[in-house]
Amino acid sequence: DQVKYEAQETMAYEFMSQAFSLYEDEISDSRAQLAAITLIIGTFQQMRCFSEENHDPLRTQCALAAAKLLKKPDQCQGVLTVSHLFWSAYTSANPNSPIRDSKKVVDCLKKA
Repeated sequence: DQVKYEAQETMAYEFMSQAFSLYEDEISDSRAQLAAITLIIGTFQQMRCFSEENHDPLRTQCALAAAKLLKKPDQCQGVLTVSHLFWSAYTSANPNSPIRDSKKVVDCLKKA
């Protein structure tokens, strides 16, 4: 994410898409699912190359995946982790100013 190049956002989006594909297709154990979605969310939170157009659907996909975890405590932890994407993640338009969507954060906290 630190080295800029022409197709950076496209490649990063493909990386995230492949991560979700692997998560959905290959991981069936509930603890492994929680660990995987936590890693996906943490990685995504550190990326600053996405435009809002691509960032929003990826945030939503993270939220849906966390909400679909099998065990209720895992769902709670996953949704709480997702809430960080709506408060402290960055987009390419504002790489030095984090997203501050308080409504979405409150929605996540209510679901948890």
